[in-house]
Amino acid sequence: MATRALIGRLTGWNSPYPMGEGVYHHWDGYPAGLGALLFRLFREEYKGDMERMLKEIVDSHPGGWSYLAERDCYCHTRGEGTADGFGDLQWASRSGCAWAYLFTAQDGKPMMVVAKLLTEWDDRRGRILREWWEAIVTVPLDGEEPDWEAIEMAGYERYAAVQGGVAAGEVGEDKTGSGGGGLEGEESSTAREDEKADQGSHRRRGGRGRPGQRGRAHRGSARRRP
Repeated sequence: MATRALIGRLTGWNSPYPMGEGVYHHWDGYPAGLGALLFRLFREEYKGDMERMLKEIVDSHPGGWSYLAERDCYCHTRGEGTADGFGDLQWASRSGCAWAYLFTAQDGKPMMVVAKLLTEWDDRRGRILREWWEAIVTVPLDGEEPDWEAIEMAGYERYAAVQGGVAAGEVGEDKTGSGGGGLEGEESSTAREDEKADQGSHRRRGGRGRPGQRGRAHRGSARRRP
């Protein structure tokens, strides 16, 4: 199962809730995949030129990406058009995105906000109670490369903490904390599998058609992660 994500610009902020818009990305959207790739592209290929990077990766590819690492886009490489690969974070959640990478500048310094889609899912009633995007970390793009696996795990821990609150009956609250305790070993694997199952079942409720149809099994399963 693919890990879908959004690549774009930060357009506003109500901490810890970011606002942004950008393009869809289908494969390897988790931080150790797409997050690391974007960091290295910014530093190595684009030499710190954020506007040029966003113009080429976001503005010039409104159809979105299947796999940026191989420059495999929907609008040029595949010729599937440009109409439905661009949107805001609400659109991204309807398109099944789990992560977002939003570029901005703070005090003149280039930054990338890594955000996670969080979902309150009521298993008893079989419905979504609430969805929102929450910033997991803001990465300075001119500093040392962060531990992407740790960022990814923080996102899954936050997701698991939200699900734990739902299971305990704490639904409909404004959860703005940093999440629960750490997950290790089999617990962290279970959290990933639970979210993977959630993403698959929740998105079947509707949304935009084409993103849900993308990625017709041309990538190796070894790359996939929830």
